[in-house]
Amino acid sequence: MKKFLKSLILSKHNIIGAPTGFSCRQKNYIDVFNILSEIVETKGFKYIDTPMFDFFEVYEKILGTPSTKELFVVKDENNEFLVPRYDITTQIVRFLAPRINNLELPIKLYYFGDIFRSSESEWHKKQVKQFGVEIIGSNEEEEIISLLKNLLEKLNKLKIIEEYKVVFNFASVIEGLTEEFDEEEKELVLELIRVKDTTSIKKFFNGKGNTISKIFEYSLYKSTKEVFKFVSDLIDLNSNTEENFNTLGKYFGENIIFDPLFVPSMDYYNGVYFVVYASNYTTPIATGGRYDYLTQRFNYDEKAMGFAIEVF
Repeated sequence: MKKFLKSLILSKHNIIGAPTGFSCRQKNYIDVFNILSEIVETKGFKYIDTPMFDFFEVYEKILGTPSTKELFVVKDENNEFLVPRYDITTQIVRFLAPRINNLELPIKLYYFGDIFRSSESEWHKKQVKQFGVEIIGSNEEEEIISLLKNLLEKLNKLKIIEEYKVVFNFASVIEGLTEEFDEEEKELVLELIRVKDTTSIKKFFNGKGNTISKIFEYSLYKSTKEVFKFVSDLIDLNSNTEENFNTLGKYFGENIIFDPLFVPSMDYYNGVYFVVYASNYTTPIATGGRYDYLTQRFNYDEKAMGFAIEVF
């Protein structure tokens, strides 16, 4: 005990409070969780609780995310590398893999829990609570989009969020913008698109990327509908893209922003994907989209879509 107390006294860390990126919260998020749960359960969603730790290989190999630097990694007593929960959607899809053939589709699940993401920024939260919903085995985007609208409006009425905007894009747009680049080039191109650095794209890749520059310049001054029409004329989009665009407009009206250079943080989206910003938050309050590709990475092929809300 004396050695332990001495180590605390000599420690350079302040033992009062929490490490950078973590915090002690007193928000009564359980009340909010109960309200959101009641809404989704009336829509047929069932609660699922996933493990707090997962295998590092899930994210390194199966997920294929370029953001492995965001992972906290620990080694257990069996020398297995484990990761504190990073993405609950991936956990759910992997959990269903050996069971999918024995379950009635569509599968509608919701969850609530902490995720952990490392960051060099001291202002970035490293532990975040998410409330999320997933539908696996359905090609119907409107159910998810309407539910997102329902939950956002409830959060607005509770005065948790203020005015909000839904920023969205389509995987087919990014695929069309990068098809002239080889696989080795694409990783850098995507990072440059993410930060809207069209000048560097043309400079580093011998004049490639003219379409990217045209779309970027046009989108600076035009409305969402005009930008979508412009992009549709330049890129061969899949058949569901216009339908998804109209569905988002139906539910969110003028609160949508089509950003054709918006690159998602996860690479498993294969259709529409989105983030939601609220005027009283500095980071996105919700993220989501269609992720059929993720089910394929776990050796089954089902339509899947969902989103997660982070306001807790």
